[in-house]
Amino acid sequence: MSYTREEVKTITDKVLNMAKADAVEVSFDGGERSATRWANSSITVNLVQYDQQITINVRHGQKQGTATTRELDDEGLKTAVDEANDAAQKARDNPNLPALVKGPQDYVPVDAVVPKTADFGPGERAAWVKQSIDICEKKGVLGAGYIPKAYQTTCLANSEGLFAYYQYAETGFILTCRMANGSGSGWSGVTGAKDLSQVNVAELTEVASTKALKSQKPRAIEPGRYTTIIEPRPAARLLSTMIGAFSAYVDIWVKPCHTTAASRSAQLRPSAMRAMMPGR
Repeated sequence: MSYTREEVKTITDKVLNMAKADAVEVSFDGGERSATRWANSSITVNLVQYDQQITINVRHGQKQGTATTRELDDEGLKTAVDEANDAAQKARDNPNLPALVKGPQDYVPVDAVVPKTADFGPGERAAWVKQSIDICEKKGVLGAGYIPKAYQTTCLANSEGLFAYYQYAETGFILTCRMANGSGSGWSGVTGAKDLSQVNVAELTEVASTKALKSQKPRAIEPGRYTTIIEPRPAARLLSTMIGAFSAYVDIWVKPCHTTAASRSAQLRPSAMRAMMPGR
C-alpha cells in the first residue's frame, strides 16, 4: 500500500482549505509495516499493518491546537479540523511559537524506494529465515530473529505554501543465536537497508552463531581498564546517543536543582535554548 504525491497533496490541500485559521500545518504518515518473526529455528509470526494518519496544527494568534485522525474522508477530516480549532481556542497564548516554514521549497529528489524492497513479502522473508536456520543447524545453535519491512510515505504541508513529500521502503535482519543448553549466545543484525542486496543473511548468521559458540565457558576478569573494540552497530548507537547528549536540551536538565522557577522557565524558552547551542 503506497500513497502517491498527487494523492497526498489532494488530502493536505483539502485540510488546508477546510481550516480557517491564521496558520495551518498538516502532516501525513501512512503505508505498510510488516514483519516475520521466528524462534527455536521455526517461524512463529507473519504480520502486516496498513495505517494512515493526518495530524493538523492550527494557530489563532499565539494559540495553537492539534488534532489527529485516521479517517481521511471529508467527514473525518472536518471533525479533526474542528477539534484542532477547539483545542486552539482553549489553549494559552504561546509567544514563542516558531514561524511556519515558507514555501514552496526546492528539495533534492530522493528515490528511496527500490521496487524489490517495496514488494518484499512473507514468501521472500521465509526464504531468508530458512537460509539462516540451515546455517544454525549446521553450527549446532538455535536461531531466533526478526525481519522488519516498511513501505512508508510522509509529508508536511502548510498554509505558507510548503509541500514536502518523501517515500521510502526498507528492511532488515536481526538474529540471536544461542546454545540449546543456554551456555552461550550471540547477536548480529542490520536495519534500514533500502536494497535487499545490503542484507547478507549468511554472513549475519555466521557472525551470530560464531559468537554463541565462542561465548561458552566465560571466565571472570578483575575490575580495571580494558581496551574494548566495539562493533559497527553498537558504535553507531553510542554515537547517536552522544550526539543527543551534546545538545542544548541536556544542558537544561543538568542545571543545579536550586534554580528558581523563573530561571527554569527562561531556560526552557526556545530563545534560551538557541543561545546555549554552539555557534548561535
